[in-house]
Amino acid sequence: MSNETHATGGRRRARSTLIRFRTWGVASVVLGLLGLIAALVEASTVLTVLLALAAIVCGGLGWRRARQQRSTGRRDVAVIGAALGVLTLLSAILMGTSDSATGDAGTDPAAEATQLGDTVTLDNVEVTATDVSPAPDDMRGPSGPDSGTYRIVSYEVTNPGGSDAVFDKTAQTVYANGEQYPASTQGTNQLADSTTMLATLEPGETTDVQIAFAVPEAATVSKIGLVDMAGAEWTVTVP
Repeated sequence: MSNETHATGGRRRARSTLIRFRTWGVASVVLGLLGLIAALVEASTVLTVLLALAAIVCGGLGWRRARQQRSTGRRDVAVIGAALGVLTLLSAILMGTSDSATGDAGTDPAAEATQLGDTVTLDNVEVTATDVSPAPDDMRGPSGPDSGTYRIVSYEVTNPGGSDAVFDKTAQTVYANGEQYPASTQGTNQLADSTTMLATLEPGETTDVQIAFAVPEAATVSKIGLVDMAGAEWTVTVP
């Protein structure tokens, strides 16, 4: 009876050990595959790296335990999982290096406009700041938090794409005396072409847009901020 109980206990321990081997190896493969998918769809770099490291660790544990038990099949599974983890980690590193080295021509302010007349692509529209001028004489001045005076910035906006595109006036800025000032809805709504703060352009359409900015009376606009919907800004120097 005791021999039979001892044999049963031994089989249970062996089965438990086998399950652990399988768990580590399979977990490594699953984590490695998830990491590769995350890298391919350009998910968070942190998430991709964590999945890669987890796959490598699980693969290492599975390989060590399988080697102790001389289980070639389990060892191979662990090796595959660890290899997927390494591949995922390398992919995340290479993609990060590529992004930092080449950048994106549409999101690198330093590589874009520096003066009036330069064209910048914001989202799906091409924007050119063409002029900065005082407010017309018949325009009501700012009130409340917009106290001071208005400066009017003129833009030429083109939709080069095949579908409707939007230029967001509210996102634009100017810089005067070292301070940043946002677009004024109160002032812009007084301009003839500005019944709305969103300019919608049909495919191939080019339109002139004016935006009012409330600045202090004696302030001089030195730069214009061209801002896309994601918040990236290109600064244009005003001579």
